[in-house]
Amino acid sequence: MHFRAMVLAMSSWEHASFDLADFRAVQVRPAVREDAAVVAGVYHRGWHAAHAAALPWLAIERPPEAFAAKVPSMLQHCLVAEVCGPGVVGFAAWSGAELGQLFIEPSYTGSGLGAVILDRAEKIIRDSGIDEAFLTCVVGNHRARAFYLQHGWVDRGVEAYQAQTEKGRVPVPVWRLTKRM
Repeated sequence: MHFRAMVLAMSSWEHASFDLADFRAVQVRPAVREDAAVVAGVYHRGWHAAHAAALPWLAIERPPEAFAAKVPSMLQHCLVAEVCGPGVVGFAAWSGAELGQLFIEPSYTGSGLGAVILDRAEKIIRDSGIDEAFLTCVVGNHRARAFYLQHGWVDRGVEAYQAQTEKGRVPVPVWRLTKRM
């Protein structure tokens, strides 16, 4: 299998492309405590790349510190994806049957890395005895919805997610997707 990846040159924030003959160059492993800061950074950048256009009012309330505060509780059920050079460039986190987070560095969008992480997370969820998993995706994030549909997830309609804001909880429309494990 051949896939194209974008490498983020951390010192200059320039992009260089390279080909990987297969996915052996990507290591997907359980997250450890020492990954917390880098996962928080990927989470922040990935979330803003995916949601800022659809939820600009909420993006303002999501500084890096907000993501850093959430990461420690996610690490027990979290996989990270590392690529030679940049290190950790993506992660997936789940709780029971819910795939709660799957984010990659924005420069890796479309590289196939998300599919690698998703496949591994689904396997762990399935192996834990879950028959059907679910996730939610913000209405307006068409790229993410299409990605999940392409990977066998089924759109079950729109529901309201209660997003925490400075003024309390605010309903945000999300697509609910499910997949038989």
